[in-house]
Amino acid sequence: MRRLILLLLLMPLTAPAAGLDDFQSAAAEILERNRVPGAGIALVVDGEVLWAGGIGYADPAIRRPVYGRTLFRIGSVTKLVTALAVMTQVEKGALALDAPVAEAAPEIRLRNPWQDRAPVTLAQLLEHSAGLDDMHFRNMYTSGALPDSLVPTLAALEDELEVRWQPGVMHSYANTGYAVAARLVEKATGQPFHRYVAEEILPGLGMPDARWGNDAEEAAQGYGEDGSPAEPRPLLVYPAGELSASPRDMAALLQFFIHRGQANGRQLLAPESLRRMETPATTRAARAGLDFGYGLGNQAMARAGLRLQGHDGGVDGFLSEFAYSPEHRFGYAILINRNNAATLNRLTTLATRFLAEQAGVPLPLADTLPVARQRPANITGCYRMLNSRHELLRPVDWMLQVMCVEVGRGALIADHPFLSQPVAFLPVQGTLLRERGEALPRIVYMEGEGLEDAIEWNGVYFERASRLTVMFPMVFALLTQFVMLTSLLALPAWLIRRAITGRRDESAAIRLPPFFASLIFFLTAGCASLLDFSLLDTVNPVTLGILFGGSAFALASAFALHRVITRWRTGSFLVRWHALAVALSCAFLAGFLIYWRWIPLALWWW
Repeated sequence: MRRLILLLLLMPLTAPAAGLDDFQSAAAEILERNRVPGAGIALVVDGEVLWAGGIGYADPAIRRPVYGRTLFRIGSVTKLVTALAVMTQVEKGALALDAPVAEAAPEIRLRNPWQDRAPVTLAQLLEHSAGLDDMHFRNMYTSGALPDSLVPTLAALEDELEVRWQPGVMHSYANTGYAVAARLVEKATGQPFHRYVAEEILPGLGMPDARWGNDAEEAAQGYGEDGSPAEPRPLLVYPAGELSASPRDMAALLQFFIHRGQANGRQLLAPESLRRMETPATTRAARAGLDFGYGLGNQAMARAGLRLQGHDGGVDGFLSEFAYSPEHRFGYAILINRNNAATLNRLTTLATRFLAEQAGVPLPLADTLPVARQRPANITGCYRMLNSRHELLRPVDWMLQVMCVEVGRGALIADHPFLSQPVAFLPVQGTLLRERGEALPRIVYMEGEGLEDAIEWNGVYFERASRLTVMFPMVFALLTQFVMLTSLLALPAWLIRRAITGRRDESAAIRLPPFFASLIFFLTAGCASLLDFSLLDTVNPVTLGILFGGSAFALASAFALHRVITRWRTGSFLVRWHALAVALSCAFLAGFLIYWRWIPLALWWW
């Protein structure tokens, strides 16, 4: 019954093409199977709108269907529009992509230790290669109307505007850079950024429904991953993700890119500007020849073996993907009102295959593609990830995101030292490689520039490291936690033995402190495992548990080590050394967490 209702709610804006009914039926089945209320979809073939409409419900609570004008929050697809706003000013000569931001806007406090030899540029902000941290949890959301100036927003982002490594080396996704870029547009136009986009950019593109925020009557209701209604909290860095748009808006935006800058019979941007948006240029990987990456608000995507351009997005209750092929002149936009990535992936694959069939484009078969005879000569060895998106997560990435590359049968094998995840790398040309089973080269090996050898793989930057330095931190972390776990297992056995024999000893003085320190650690880790994205910026039992549990673990570890040392003569030889091993393990782990600022950690204030 529900499937029938979903099909009845399909709202095409154009006459159905051959196969469109099958596509709509398959899309409706995917939504129903994954319990996603609705989807807004735009399909463009040969530059013409094939369909722009909806499936399912914008608000299932009141049975309101999705139409071609239903508004969905498009999240980071907003960055495409922000980059277009920047490029309009670049074409007018008011902004320059390669000009240092510190000279164009000295009022913005970008703290860059490499300013003299590697200043941050506008292009690096849009390509996420400036080395900025992504927005901290306390700076994700705001309240009230959009500001008439981004200066106060940038003042709130002071911690995020510290450059973490030399600009122009690594890609690391940072929404904060788009606030800086939008501020430069404000200076160039003399208008608030949101007003300039609403009055100049969106009407020119032919996007009449699109707007900032999600408070219109036509807006869809978003739902979280668990199916509960999502609160439409506005984003502080609104130029990075606060637009809402309808399927017909997305169809117009697809046509703009496919028609190479034309909209409504006007050439809004030169084709060369669009090609620059689609081409990464400011990272080490780009200079090494990898053109599959993130350009100016526009990234390359691999879908069904084809290379597409565009952007995806995710914001509370909504997921989206906007993708097009300049070469084959087709594209799609998929907007769904529930955070369910599996649904979005299935719909985008379905759309790619359908549009390729409509356009007469054969899908490439990766297994039939040629393999270069020469592989990069010095690529073998171990590597560690360096480009953490959040500084807070750097210790996890530094320790766990590692790989070792060895020569295998007919390929290079990249594998984790402990977690067996072998992936075959096949040489393509020069230092470019692709994964076995994939048609597009998304890997590059890099040498020179006065930097360590490195590999970029799907946007992750791995720098060469010795096998010892790659393996030791993981081994040490596992060993310390294993020793701490033995304390939790040994104490009950000791208590049972004590109860059976009735014998009392003084070893409790050195047994109990390491036990309680270990217990606090594992309880705090269990609390952290309950953390959900929606809890990060609020005071709640989970974030309070992480704060107080971590602090208590550090104090308990210090007390345990002190107690074992001062009561060393208490207990047997085995008891003393075991207590010392547990106390030292706790102390080392606590020191590591304090060094990386995980203790104390008030997530809502980070």
